[in-house]
Amino acid sequence: MADMSMRGQDLRDELIRCRRGRALLASDIADRVGPQLRRLCGVADADSPAALRRKVHLRLMTLTESMPEDMRQLLLASFSLPPGPQDPFLKDRLSKVSSMRFCDSRTVRRRADEALSLLADLADTTDESMPRSDPDAADWVLDAVEAVVRLDQLGVEVIERRTVRAARNGLERIELSLCVPPHRLDSGRADGIELEPLHGMRVLEIERVGLRFFRWTLELPRPLEVQECHDVAVRIRLGVDRPIAPHYVLTPLRPCRSFRLLLQLPPGLHGAHVQRVDGLSPRVLDDPVPVGSRIAGDRFGMFRCDFTHLRPGLAYGAAWLPAGSG
Repeated sequence: MADMSMRGQDLRDELIRCRRGRALLASDIADRVGPQLRRLCGVADADSPAALRRKVHLRLMTLTESMPEDMRQLLLASFSLPPGPQDPFLKDRLSKVSSMRFCDSRTVRRRADEALSLLADLADTTDESMPRSDPDAADWVLDAVEAVVRLDQLGVEVIERRTVRAARNGLERIELSLCVPPHRLDSGRADGIELEPLHGMRVLEIERVGLRFFRWTLELPRPLEVQECHDVAVRIRLGVDRPIAPHYVLTPLRPCRSFRLLLQLPPGLHGAHVQRVDGLSPRVLDDPVPVGSRIAGDRFGMFRCDFTHLRPGLAYGAAWLPAGSG
């Protein structure tokens, strides 16, 4: 605990240094970001100042999303994060917040300090459990994902809609991945798996990673600017001879604000024990035992789950067991 406290204090000091002047827009931002903040944001030694700024920007935006709105506004202003004010001096940015909230400048500054301390504590306590992301993970985040999974027809059909938000200027490509059990007649290709673009992108390439994972590179219709959102949708079909696991989960590799799952079971499984999977290690799903609270479906066998502020590397969705299990 002593080490964590010392690290948290170091991080707080670095955050205080970063919010001065133009904050993240300062030309000397690389000199201001110390070792604790670099580790927290996944900044590499070889990163350019622009890449460093982008990674810190994204990490702070992600952390503030779970904070009370008044504190979030103060932190956006403190670090010159959009849509907060971006005046060249901290006192001017906080002054604009004080005028909106009818508070005097001293009160706003005190609350800004409290918000910064809470941010440092939040970052310190979540840092150890967050998986390290790849170098491109800061390029974009998921604002929303909605998946409609139909098991009530020949084969499996998934219609997935995603809202992506660019974390840098000029974003032109994103990725989508799928994990399925190996095929008994494995050809090394995506046999029995079809991804159909519905809108908002086109498929550039498909890559197989190991026996279970498939990854599609998707090209957007035009480059996105930082903080710009874009909607894409795909239909994924699995052939009738393609095996599936008794669960459907989203395991985001980057921050995801919300996820809605609509699961349609076939008539023979309407009485199945369907469980909510809420932030579990994906490996837990390999065990044929109950993993979460039971979900009630409607009279047509449709089950719904909603999640917010998903953590990268953990699984969210639903799993099902035969009637009478659990």
